[in-house]
Amino acid sequence: MQAEKSKEELLEELEDLRRQVSEMKKSATEANAIFESLKESEERFRGLFENASDGIWAQDLKGNFTWANKITETTTGYTLKEFLGMNIAEIITPESLQEARKIKQRLMNNELLPVYELDVKTKDGRVVPLELNSHLIMKNGEPFGVEAILRDISERKRIEQAHHDSEVKYRALMDYSSDAIVLAEFEGDLIEVNRKAESLLGYLQEDLLNMRFIDLHPQEEAERIEGGLAELYEKGSTYLNDILVLTKSGRTFPAESTATIVEYGGKKLIQAVIHDITKRKRNQEIITRQAQEIMEISTPVVQIWDNVLAAPVIGTLDSQRAEQFTERLLNKIVETNSPIALVDITGVPAIDTRTAQHLIDTISAVQLLGGQAILTGVRPAIAQTLVHLGINLNGVVTRPSLAAGLQVAFQKLGLQIKNNNEL
Repeated sequence: MQAEKSKEELLEELEDLRRQVSEMKKSATEANAIFESLKESEERFRGLFENASDGIWAQDLKGNFTWANKITETTTGYTLKEFLGMNIAEIITPESLQEARKIKQRLMNNELLPVYELDVKTKDGRVVPLELNSHLIMKNGEPFGVEAILRDISERKRIEQAHHDSEVKYRALMDYSSDAIVLAEFEGDLIEVNRKAESLLGYLQEDLLNMRFIDLHPQEEAERIEGGLAELYEKGSTYLNDILVLTKSGRTFPAESTATIVEYGGKKLIQAVIHDITKRKRNQEIITRQAQEIMEISTPVVQIWDNVLAAPVIGTLDSQRAEQFTERLLNKIVETNSPIALVDITGVPAIDTRTAQHLIDTISAVQLLGGQAILTGVRPAIAQTLVHLGINLNGVVTRPSLAAGLQVAFQKLGLQIKNNNEL
């Protein structure tokens, strides 16, 4: 009986051994699967680590680099072999080293840090700005090192600097412009003005920024402003000349206004440049008045004897001057009641069809007033030109000189000239 029990026990033990062997095989298979999975995960991690677009490095608590990915070579210019033998103090600028020490201390204090920036010195001497995100590496519950993900932000810095430089230039142009410059939204609200706008319009900046574009002009200019804005929206720019601008004191002044659509801060706005033309208009008025005075001097009408006027023509005779000459002569005839006018062309260098026609029109106008015009200063060259041009001077008394013309005038008036020596 004892022998049979031993046999049963042996069979049970054998079965138990077989079960253990089966479980061990199963465990080994599972272990192999876990190992393969871990291996595959490690390979995937390694691939991601090596091919990441951002740099990744780790350092011990003394700042010595312990590992890094391939992109670090591109960023720093050092090979991985060179890099992993270096300390962080060797590759960042002194200013950034101070920042790095502060970052490490905050990490050791378990602070959650935002992204920060450091400047790295590359192998070829360049300084490259980096953006980093760091965290502690823990081992057995204790800080063991620091891992950082880093990105080269040189291009972003370049764009930021270019934008800053552009802002500085824009602000300089705005602040030191000799013209008023205003920026307005499409609805017309002013959002920015320069210093000249304040001084020219008499408002403080905060006052102007509570105004609309239309408020810069008196009511009588509303129609022109609306027309200018319509052209601006259609063509992208508009120009208004001699438009009145309204100041805080209620005074208006004439200005040129050039408006364009610009993009500022990613938004389309209206930029208007207002140029005060008060001085220019005043100068133009002076020039016009002086030109009028010069023209009057160049077309004099003089009473040289009772009932006799002399009107010398000097230089060319265009339409405007001819009209003024005729008007002055006719007014003088009426004013002095003089029946005879000597139109002297000695000072005319050359004559053409238009000039000749102006003279004939003047002589005809004198005749319509009941007077008689005598054309003097007709030199041979002038006479030939008049014949060549086919100018009809029938009925017009002509003489070669002013003195000869004056003799004709005296004869018509029944006057005689006596020589004092004959007395």
